[in-house]
Amino acid sequence: MLPYPARLATVFLGYLWGNLPCAGFNVETGTCEASSNAQFCSMALDRNLSSSWASTAPAPQWLEARIEGGEYVALGSYAITSVPGRPDLAPTAWRLEGLEPFSLNRQTLDEVYQQTWEDGTTHIRDLGGLTSWRSYQLTMLEGTGTQVAIAELHLMPKLGYEFEISSWAPCSVTCGGGTQNRTVVCKGSDGVSYSDHRCTTGDAPVRVRDCGTSICNCEGGLACSATCTASSSATSDLGCGVLVDGAVLSAWTSGAPPPQWLEYDLGQVRTLAEFSLTSGTCTVCTFQEGPSVISLQATNLPPESNGRAWYELRSPFSVGSMWSSGETRRWNLPEGEVRSFRYWRLNFHETMGGGGTVYKVHVSEVGLYAPATTFRLVVGEWGVCEPLGGYGACGAGVSRRSVQCFDDEDYPQSLDNCEHGLTTAAEMSCTVDCPILLVAGAIPHPGFFGVLRWCQPALIHEHLFVIRVIVIVNPWTCGLRLS
Repeated sequence: MLPYPARLATVFLGYLWGNLPCAGFNVETGTCEASSNAQFCSMALDRNLSSSWASTAPAPQWLEARIEGGEYVALGSYAITSVPGRPDLAPTAWRLEGLEPFSLNRQTLDEVYQQTWEDGTTHIRDLGGLTSWRSYQLTMLEGTGTQVAIAELHLMPKLGYEFEISSWAPCSVTCGGGTQNRTVVCKGSDGVSYSDHRCTTGDAPVRVRDCGTSICNCEGGLACSATCTASSSATSDLGCGVLVDGAVLSAWTSGAPPPQWLEYDLGQVRTLAEFSLTSGTCTVCTFQEGPSVISLQATNLPPESNGRAWYELRSPFSVGSMWSSGETRRWNLPEGEVRSFRYWRLNFHETMGGGGTVYKVHVSEVGLYAPATTFRLVVGEWGVCEPLGGYGACGAGVSRRSVQCFDDEDYPQSLDNCEHGLTTAAEMSCTVDCPILLVAGAIPHPGFFGVLRWCQPALIHEHLFVIRVIVIVNPWTCGLRLS
């Protein structure tokens, strides 16, 4: 034995655990017992790396921490930190038990075998908090030396986790397609933010959604310059002319239930490739009066012609699910068909409510689009690095950017039209810096990231000075005996 060994320790200047306002995250322990060197066992519970407990004999050895006030506490996790500079003294196998003081009533909560250690390592273990006890005993079953020693045993209470969800931010655009965001953070009952998987085993609440999808002013393609007629109108001042003003609040409503139609005169024979409809912004506009079955016809015969024949380009088809408020849906015309006509008619056969033919038809915007002739690729800036572990995690992540293809009418198109062969990357790997831990080289449990973040002092900003000092340790004052 060395009576006054000199050991090299890494000391965080001014921020030793014993001085940190971290008590709220740990279980407050009252008395402490140990299989040997019991007068110093509290040094493994003082949240101070500069003091340690060491046994006076080889493993097996044990430490028992009794909860302050004799209260029952359910542990969510616990952590063991090796003595700085002496990982060889750390236990390689141990058992954690919950027990009732002064009785034989106990339960094994966790067992670890063949554990390896490096200098400054902290091993964190999840428990789940299924049972509550007034005392917890750590039995160090095996070690590699003639004694076992640990710097700290952290007992951490079971936490509750719940998503904190903010309101949706304003839409990035008023028309043409944009996004809106909200903040979704998984918060523990300790007030700390954690990875999403703490709050849910499935997908976290959506943080980004589409919005402002209505057609902007005069972006309805050829419909913007066309003249229109309607089978009927509920009000004379809201005829089919409002269907190209880019505003979903001004909409056309038929004067009667289906069947109803809208007809557009393009002024000359034009070729179309796509057409679109935009729903209104009220509940009845989408759930009852939104069109559910539509068709598209065309002709070159003027309205005054006798026996006017129509060419059916899209036979009656279902538009799909219920409309969202202000939603725009776009459909292609079939390839290989004749698509060049002057007069185009949208037919409304059924609505969403009342069996389809009870409610009037309500539509806020119509678009008629010619085939695109030129395409341009628009690439956005790289976004912030998003951790793969979910919001609040660190380490490996991914950065994203928008890659969009637009036609000569500034309408989004398939990327295949803009990219030939090589694909423009929309994602790239990145790294999210992890928070500074007070334990150098800490190795957290894979499912327990962030357990030590509570101990980051609020006043630490960009610089945390680390100095190395030679500490002359008196084994009878710090409770550590080294062989």
